[in-house]
Amino acid sequence: MTREESSGLIKIADIFSSDWTVYHQGLSRLKAINGFDNIRNWVITSPGPFCKKLSESGIELKMVNMNHESVTPLNDYLAVRNLRDVLSEELPDIVHTHNSKGGAIGRIASKKARVPFVVHQVHGFYYKRFTGLKRTIYDYYERFLANYCDLILLQNQEDLQSCIKRGLNKKARLLYIGNGIDLSEFSETSSKRESPKTYGKIRLIYIGRMDRNKNHKMLFDALSSLKGEIDFSLDLIGDGPLLKQNTDYVNSIGISDRVKFHDWIDKKKIPAFLSEAHVNILTSKQEGMPRAAMEAASMGVPTIGTNVVGTRDVVIEGKTGFLVPLSDYKGLALQISNLYNDVDLWERTSKSCYEYALSNFDERIIIKRLVKIYRSIKNGTINELVSKLDGGTDWNSISLDEIDISDDKKRIVSESRIERR
Repeated sequence: MTREESSGLIKIADIFSSDWTVYHQGLSRLKAINGFDNIRNWVITSPGPFCKKLSESGIELKMVNMNHESVTPLNDYLAVRNLRDVLSEELPDIVHTHNSKGGAIGRIASKKARVPFVVHQVHGFYYKRFTGLKRTIYDYYERFLANYCDLILLQNQEDLQSCIKRGLNKKARLLYIGNGIDLSEFSETSSKRESPKTYGKIRLIYIGRMDRNKNHKMLFDALSSLKGEIDFSLDLIGDGPLLKQNTDYVNSIGISDRVKFHDWIDKKKIPAFLSEAHVNILTSKQEGMPRAAMEAASMGVPTIGTNVVGTRDVVIEGKTGFLVPLSDYKGLALQISNLYNDVDLWERTSKSCYEYALSNFDERIIIKRLVKIYRSIKNGTINELVSKLDGGTDWNSISLDEIDISDDKKRIVSESRIERR
């Protein structure tokens, strides 16, 4: 079928370099968008252990090995060529790429396949993880790749302003989209915890890949300074290249009896962990718009996070948690201690972060924005939409009421779900 023969259908190919990312961060959105009669949305990703779960969830998959863990010129060239062939066969109207590796390979392959419109979504700029020459090189690549897409979607306002300052708006349209979570996934688990002080221990949780960006050492140093002052436990969910290094460090500073490494667990089990936690920790060097902090807030778990790009869009001081300067482990330790010792502070913040999440982190809002964008691309009015939204800073200027999300995505909140304090 040619694009002309399917003119009433919007055909969208999402490209992720990692099947893990699709399953844990994109599944609910993809399923919801596929619920619209005039949209066919499928995924191209690298083969991996989560592909089976994605297929069982009803996601249409095409697999191309994109070697998301490293940059290797020959393998990346083959990935671009293989991806181009898939796109030339499937003839999507829109390609929507994600993250750094999927974004690089996907954008180049899409232009080679003559895809009519290419969207790239930034989930945190990769170059910001580095300093010096390495940062300059990755920044150059990001600017270069902006030539290979038509629209760049940003999850936080700071990244939008960064794109403008770096001239990316002269190469592609820019639009703030935000981020959200499927709140219904967290609606079944009751959050009737005792305060840390009443419980006699503060239960901490950190959900994130063990790499340099997540900066776990800052948390470990904070806990080391607290081990003689308060009782605590820490659940670490995630693996990655620094797993062994982090394990060894925890052993060396004498807190291994209070820290449990869980590796990655199925995302369906995350609510159970959050229901037992008092505080979520996020010590990243930079984020897009961190889902872990949004998920924690929706369960009444405040976050202590570093005051960096992305995190400060979710961790609102005194509402959803507290911010500390990057690498200030003493400041982190102080905030943990405050939430342990001050019963009223923890209870007040637990309640306020839950209420804030209901109003601000609903993924259905993001889905409606995406559908509006896709329809505008298809009918040729995307320039007018971007202009009217002023880069996405004024989504309130347009109505999304005509975009109806299917009943199974509607939020049902039980007033008894969280104990009102």
